[in-house]
Amino acid sequence: MFERLERFATGRRVRWALLLFLAMLLAMNLAAAHFYAATGGHGILDLGGGRSVLDDRGGYTPEQAYALIGAYGAAGIRHYYRLLLADAFFPPLLGGFCILALAWIGPRLLPGRRWWRWLLLLPLLYVCADWAENAGILTMLLHYPQRLSAVAELTNLARAAKGATADASLLLVAAGWLALHLRPARRR
Repeated sequence: MFERLERFATGRRVRWALLLFLAMLLAMNLAAAHFYAATGGHGILDLGGGRSVLDDRGGYTPEQAYALIGAYGAAGIRHYYRLLLADAFFPPLLGGFCILALAWIGPRLLPGRRWWRWLLLLPLLYVCADWAENAGILTMLLHYPQRLSAVAELTNLARAAKGATADASLLLVAAGWLALHLRPARRR
């Protein structure tokens, strides 16, 4: 299975995966900014109420989560459903890019070593954490005005795990790419 992935992970496919991820990141940030403006300055829970990735306000308590949801109003909650539908595609794009990039970098940077394959779990954990966060947000929205404090706390934990694993995955890709391109040329 890993050998197939390594053969599939060409430089061209990694570049396409990066472009798709960046396009979706831009689209999601524009959608989040539009939502922020439409709700009078109440951003999405994915960003802790912020306007965009650059305005991510961090974690939240159940009280803060439900204050945001209450501020959305019925129209804002319906709008959020559409954002969550689009957000279902973002984790596989980011995770897929990181997996492809690591599968391309790993054999070139560490030829003959197989331990680097364990690093592929990190982007998979990111995808699971992001989808868990989305499921928690959807549950809170569907049951509003009922307050599900435990769901809000678990959703915030999934949000933290999502952020940590996404950051770590992207840092691994960047560090691997730099290490690969800055290493001294081998003697022939």
